[in-house]
Amino acid sequence: MRLSRRIKLFLLFPVLIFTNSVLAQLKNSYIKGAVELQNGQKLQGFIKNEELSKLNTRINFKSTEESKEIVVYDTSKLKSFRLEDGDIFELLKIHMDGVDSSMSVLAKLLVRGKASLYKINYNSDDIYIAVNVTKQYLLQNDKLDNGFTSLDLTEHYFRNNLRGAVPGSAISTEELERTSFREREFIDIISKYNKAEGSDNIVSVGKEKKTSFVIADIGGMYKNADESEMYIQAMYRIFIPKISRNSSLNIGIHYFRTKYSDITHPAFYAVKNNYTTTLISVPFQFQQNLLNKAIRPYIFAGLTASYYKVVDQSGVEKTQGGFQNNFGLGFSGGGGIEATLFKGFFVKGEYRYEIFSHLILAGIGYIFPTSKK
Repeated sequence: MRLSRRIKLFLLFPVLIFTNSVLAQLKNSYIKGAVELQNGQKLQGFIKNEELSKLNTRINFKSTEESKEIVVYDTSKLKSFRLEDGDIFELLKIHMDGVDSSMSVLAKLLVRGKASLYKINYNSDDIYIAVNVTKQYLLQNDKLDNGFTSLDLTEHYFRNNLRGAVPGSAISTEELERTSFREREFIDIISKYNKAEGSDNIVSVGKEKKTSFVIADIGGMYKNADESEMYIQAMYRIFIPKISRNSSLNIGIHYFRTKYSDITHPAFYAVKNNYTTTLISVPFQFQQNLLNKAIRPYIFAGLTASYYKVVDQSGVEKTQGGFQNNFGLGFSGGGGIEATLFKGFFVKGEYRYEIFSHLILAGIGYIFPTSKK
């Protein structure tokens, strides 16, 4: 009983102490910017670097990078703001499909001309707004929704709306009908229209800066005298904060060594067989952190290229050679939790499936930042 209580206290320790967002993997960062308020006042300072969905509704602003005083400006006060990396946001009043009243948003400018193009993120969906003079055309992708008995398709007819935004132009109906719901295609069509109309055409697409880390950790699990596993791994993790601070692409190399045994009955007696497996894998996986704090539960899925070997207690290899036997490609997936202790050090627990179902592994590691957060 005493041992059980100690284990519980050990597991709760990082939760109780390290929940401060200071230990989050992605630290809060501010980027230099300029703000124009609706009363005509103009401000120079620093704006918090956040996902598009948050910047569509408000900004966190401070006059200097070192300042502790943060002012929140929302759509009731802001007219526009510009970031040093080239992104421009302007106040628009739009009317969403299926929404009774109009709403104000700070839309990201993509193209300015006789026809302009803006982007917002609403309910996790990217939505584009084409504006020709003063008339707006909403470009929203068709969406499958769960109905009572089946999947229902909600159509938003973005091609018809795009046609309305570029009237009487040199863009053919066939070209518009071939258009897919892609930002680059919308930019090209709006730009082609502006040039055909003799209008200025300014494409304003800021570079999506990435934040990356190299993560190295080691650990394992001892289940009993007959079953244990150890691992060493290194991962290169990439975030694009303006898209998501919780989603990342991970590429790495993993080494696992597992010991297990089974019982066979070759005659009228039982024989215990001991095996050692070696797995070297190169995963390419997407990870979704459920929180972006010191404590980070997560799930992941992807593909892995791997080499797999099993030998018995006599050193005889039991795996058959060849592609998709002792080496090949396969699916990987799982989940776990990371907890930052201090600076770059962290502990983790993880369950992973690739080739075989791993034990629930515990480990400790270090996060090396390779780019500015």
